[in-house]
Amino acid sequence: MAERIVNLDVLRGFALLGILIVNITVFQGEPPPGDESAGLVKDILTFAFSDKFYTLFALLFGYGLAIQMRRAGTEHVPRMRRRLAFLLVIGLLHAVFLFFGDVLASYAIAGAVLLAMRNLSPRTVARAAVCAVIGLAALHWVLALGWALAGGAGDPAASDGGEAVAAAAAAMEAYQGSFTDIVGQRLSDLAGFAPLTLGLLLPNYIALFLAGMAAGAYGLLDRSDLPVRRLRQALVIGLAVGLPGAALSTVFPISEANPVSVAIRGISMLTVPALTIAYGAGLLLLLRTRAGRRLSGVLAPAGRMALSNYLGQSVLCAFLFTGYGLALIGTVGSLATAGIAIAIFAVQVVASRWWLRRFRFGPMEWLLRSVTYWRRQTLRPAQVIPPSA
Repeated sequence: MAERIVNLDVLRGFALLGILIVNITVFQGEPPPGDESAGLVKDILTFAFSDKFYTLFALLFGYGLAIQMRRAGTEHVPRMRRRLAFLLVIGLLHAVFLFFGDVLASYAIAGAVLLAMRNLSPRTVARAAVCAVIGLAALHWVLALGWALAGGAGDPAASDGGEAVAAAAAAMEAYQGSFTDIVGQRLSDLAGFAPLTLGLLLPNYIALFLAGMAAGAYGLLDRSDLPVRRLRQALVIGLAVGLPGAALSTVFPISEANPVSVAIRGISMLTVPALTIAYGAGLLLLLRTRAGRRLSGVLAPAGRMALSNYLGQSVLCAFLFTGYGLALIGTVGSLATAGIAIAIFAVQVVASRWWLRRFRFGPMEWLLRSVTYWRRQTLRPAQVIPPSA
């Protein structure tokens, strides 16, 4: 039990760092003129970070749901419904007031799908996950082929490049403005982000949750003696499958609107999970070493407070880059932004260790747990009172 918890917490902490490094670039906005590192940093993020850590986070979320369902059985269903409903509320508030790229609302919806599939066998869930991933990839290839046959050769927004630049400048100005300006712009960005979320990200999260649910049902991370040979196999195969896909996504950015990029996005649907598994296997192998055990002590506290730290990252980034605080959007170079991300995570690691020495749960974990069980949870650990003399 303790080994499983450590594995999950370390992997969650690792995922949080990668997510922060990706998300902070959204808060950063367009790099300032003359930022010579911007192109290199973008390529590194695309190759090594983009999608990989959200995939890991989603797999772990599905794994955690499977554990909770397995532990409590049918009695847990009403609790899980409250938990997911409250997570949806948190996600929507997060999206409106802090970061339009929120994933918590999507996680809540995807979690509801898993809850409806709770009685399926692990083998059926695993097959559903594989079919969902392959189906999403195939859909992208069909769309890319149809677009190419229809004569879609380039980015349809290219002719409106001036309008796009003006819109980006207006957005940066709004994010430097008042509370009303910021929320208005975030709602506008959220409306533009919604089709991508509903059409691509949410189905992908459901597939990843199913994979995590199957892994949780089989207890793949529950063992204290995970075979080194299996972890090495996962590392090698994951890298062999995942790295070529990461290279393709870097050369042909999947964010562009053209048939080639859509087809590459389909390939990424298959290769990103493989590379993510390689990351996880490599980290679990590292934990077997002396240096890895030290790293475990760094990452595990942050992972135990994953929800609090995920939201806390948005709070700090919003304070640094928008009119909520220092309004640095568009003024900080790419390397400096990456350094800020590492500094924020370092602060979170220290704060998490300090908090968990005094309290049983992170603040948001405590709130979510209290809503889940519909009663106030004990936050402070039990104190042993010495007998009076």
